[in-house]
Amino acid sequence: MSLRWKLILPLLCALGLAGASMELYWLPRSLERIESNRMLSMHRQLETLAESMTPMVMGQQLDIINENLDALLAKDPDWLSLRLVDERGRQLYPLWSPDAASEVAAVRDIRTLKADLRFGRHSLGAMEAQVDLTSYLSEQRSDVRNTGLAMMALLLAAMVVLALLVEWLIHRPLRRLARAASQLAEGKYDAPLPSADKDVLDELVRDFGAMRTTLEEQHGALKHEIDEHRQAEAELVLYRKHLEEQVASRTAELAAAKDAAEAANLAKSSFLANMSHEIRTPLNAILGLTHLMRAEATAAQAERLGKVDAAGKHLLSIINDILDISKIEAGKLQLEQSDFHLSAALDHVYSLLAESARLKGLELRIDPGEVPVWLHGDVMRLRQGLLNYAGNALKFTETGTVTLAARLMDDQDDALLVRFEVRDTGIGIAPERLATLFQPFTQADASTTRKHGGTGLGLVITRRLAELMGGEAGAESSPGQGSTFWFTARLQRGQGPQVRTEGHLEDAEHQLRIRSRRSRLLLAEDNAINREVALELLHGVGLAVDVAEDGIVALERARQHRYDLVLMDIQMPNLDGLEATRAIRALSGWDSIPILAMTANAFDEDRLAAQLAGMNDHVSKPVDPQQLYATLLKWLPSAAPDEDRADASDNARPEDAVSDPDASMVPPVSAPIDDDPDLMAWLVTIPDLDVEAGLRLVGGKQESYRRILQLFAQSHGEDVPRLGLLIGQNKLVEAEKLAHALKGTAGNVGSRSIHSLAATLDGHLKRGDRDASETALAALADRLPRLVEALQSRLAMAPSAPVPAVSEPSADQRRRIESLMALLDAGDSRARHALAAGRDDFEAVLGSELHRAVELAIQRFDYPEALHLLQERP
Repeated sequence: MSLRWKLILPLLCALGLAGASMELYWLPRSLERIESNRMLSMHRQLETLAESMTPMVMGQQLDIINENLDALLAKDPDWLSLRLVDERGRQLYPLWSPDAASEVAAVRDIRTLKADLRFGRHSLGAMEAQVDLTSYLSEQRSDVRNTGLAMMALLLAAMVVLALLVEWLIHRPLRRLARAASQLAEGKYDAPLPSADKDVLDELVRDFGAMRTTLEEQHGALKHEIDEHRQAEAELVLYRKHLEEQVASRTAELAAAKDAAEAANLAKSSFLANMSHEIRTPLNAILGLTHLMRAEATAAQAERLGKVDAAGKHLLSIINDILDISKIEAGKLQLEQSDFHLSAALDHVYSLLAESARLKGLELRIDPGEVPVWLHGDVMRLRQGLLNYAGNALKFTETGTVTLAARLMDDQDDALLVRFEVRDTGIGIAPERLATLFQPFTQADASTTRKHGGTGLGLVITRRLAELMGGEAGAESSPGQGSTFWFTARLQRGQGPQVRTEGHLEDAEHQLRIRSRRSRLLLAEDNAINREVALELLHGVGLAVDVAEDGIVALERARQHRYDLVLMDIQMPNLDGLEATRAIRALSGWDSIPILAMTANAFDEDRLAAQLAGMNDHVSKPVDPQQLYATLLKWLPSAAPDEDRADASDNARPEDAVSDPDASMVPPVSAPIDDDPDLMAWLVTIPDLDVEAGLRLVGGKQESYRRILQLFAQSHGEDVPRLGLLIGQNKLVEAEKLAHALKGTAGNVGSRSIHSLAATLDGHLKRGDRDASETALAALADRLPRLVEALQSRLAMAPSAPVPAVSEPSADQRRRIESLMALLDAGDSRARHALAAGRDDFEAVLGSELHRAVELAIQRFDYPEALHLLQERP
């Protein structure tokens, strides 16, 4: 919008507002006031007329009344009609009015007036009149509107004059001033300025003129400077051209030198890598031959060969470090990205260094912090960094602890920044030496190098690996107070094995039979009764099961075969379930295999300990069959095609490929064997035995239940005196282990009362409350011996006459023997059922003595011994 219209628009708005006000407010109000005055005047006239009619009404002079009123109506046309009534309502005027209705209908603006006729306080009647204001109001409205139009014309004329004054006095000078400003922008300083009076506009003109003068002076000075700058720039162009020629020459020389240096560094790295491989080949042969020679060497030779082996392994570690740093510098080291369990990074290092820490008397700890259990990244390089740090910590720590820790530093959706630490209580490092530790071939000082050895490459490799993983590395230490070496890595949230949640508890057993009938499990359980119960349940759904009596055997079996799932007892001798799980997780290919804890401890801290050790889930003892099946269904994969199973793992043993040998020789696991109604009826009478619950735990098989009760009576007959002795000697830890075992087995045979008493005793022993433990033992001592005695009195097996072996077994008996040997050769725990199903045939072929030996070997899960006995039979 132009300035002119910006100045005139307010005037136009004011004019429009004035016209609207007159039309909407002044004109209606004026007409209302005129009408009101007219009505007031006619009403007063009517009252005067009524007053003059009072004597006539009192004298009943109707003729005079009619004459006067007729004359009034004829004289003033605005009076449309009159009506006079007396106090009794009689109409005195007009006596008749036949055309009143038509006249009233023809008029428009009609008003009704009324006046009372009084004589003193007495009412003589009333006079009503109808007046027509149409012509009067029309004349008045025309007069008022003409007056308004005249006023609007005057206002418009005033607005036009005011607009001309604005144009002449304000807009025209401002327009000339704007034109001068435009010419000034174009560099013209002589444009004429408008003349103005002494007002704000005059000040604006004078200030603009002063500004123009100043700009003209500055422009002249600036032009002079530009001329000088152009002259200097011309000289610089000549100098820069000469300088660029020199820089180009030097750059070419530096590029050639850089290429030569990179080529030399690459050649060095390639040479080191090749030499490392060349050296490792004969070195591996030396270490292998040394290992073989130690088995046949004398004591002195074995000691020397041990030193050779240690020196060779040390040399091999140095060569590996040189190879890694060479790969990193040559840009050939590639990170592998995969999902892994946090324990795969921490427990692997723990398992490698645990024995060395134990020999030095150090405690090796794991602290996973709040880091998610499943991560995505290069687990091998994370292990390598932790192993470098932890190996140094063991070297420089004489007493105390070494802790492997992880900390979550940043969490942005799936992107994680994790800090891995190794803390020790060793000799510490001076602050001035920390900055140099992460340089190649650098150690803390010469003396420690001579004492502890090392190349100084481990720390720099860890730093380079951390940088490749998007992090950094560093150390914090104080002399005599230990050290903390750390590195960070940017990882992603990982995903564990895809679990299955389909199916309800009631059909979990059926689902397992369909989906996982070809799955192979490892059961790690040291208690014979708990093994029997678990095997009955697992075989009941067609699962193949290998058995380990402790953690060491479980670890060895895991090295030999890759199972679909592991059921791991927590408390086992030699190596407990937690340590065994950590060691198994450290094995190649075991990052995602489900491992389920089996324990009678179902507290939150026990579940947390199992989870931190790398276990996926928890199955409480005594085992509830449907809950066990539901948990297995959740973690076991669906049955794979035969060809997929054939290629399942490179570590699988040849015998694992054996299909079910002569399945017709093995009865269905759910089939009852040697049912004894009398025995069951007697067992029901035992107060502390729930036979129905016990049978449910073994799938309703009475023979299996009888065997488990026999084992219970044989294993726990002396528990009460042993517990009393241990508590009396204040060996509460050993007593707690015994009470814990009793708790689990009592539940698995259906003795709920003994299970409850043993659980109470176990809790007191776990808390170290000796007095409460003695009280709980007294309650247990009152009932457990009676249960054991009752079982022993009926379940003791009477010796039977020996059966000699037949000279020529039948074809059916030979097939049974071959089927049993195939199961034993495959390590299949269903060999127990095969032996029980064909007991008479096996005893007839083997004879009582050999049959008993084979039976005992199978019950001990010593399948190689049982197979050997069958192969060596006469």
